[in-house]
Amino acid sequence: MKICSDCKRPLLLEMFSRNAQSRDGRKNQCRPCAKIAYQRWIAINKEVRNESASKWRKANSGKQRLYDKKWKANNPDSLKKQRAKWQSENKPHLAERTARYRAKVRNASPAWSNIFFIKEAYSLASIRSLATGIEYEVDHIVPIVSGLVCGLHVEHNLRVIESKINQAKGNRHWPNMPR
Repeated sequence: MKICSDCKRPLLLEMFSRNAQSRDGRKNQCRPCAKIAYQRWIAINKEVRNESASKWRKANSGKQRLYDKKWKANNPDSLKKQRAKWQSENKPHLAERTARYRAKVRNASPAWSNIFFIKEAYSLASIRSLATGIEYEVDHIVPIVSGLVCGLHVEHNLRVIESKINQAKGNRHWPNMPR
């Protein structure tokens, strides 16, 4: 039996962490009190803790990768929830990234395209959808894939329109279309 220096309760020795420097080989705080004290310290010293953790991750990147891999294997449900939360909070980013990937696969995204304005178009579509309750999409004015023409994934070829109009248009209509 040992008395905790914080909560003053008599507890079994197993309730105390090891400390080779003390006479009985145990720390003075019980584990629950030590945990509370550490959480209090972290709350006060967040920047110091984050900096220390960041330095450790950089110095031990191999260990960190193994810890991350093990955590992901043991917590698939938590990982799914985190991903779902991130995806729901970043819909415009995902839509833009998906469109850029499709355009890249089709060689429709030239090096001179302005990614900032393209991302802005996808953000605008998301904002309009939230504001009006009507679903908006980013439309390629001249379709990227069509039997007669192939447009580019550039800011000048994008516009934000309602989903139902974009889906009705398909890849069959564009301005000055030959008849």
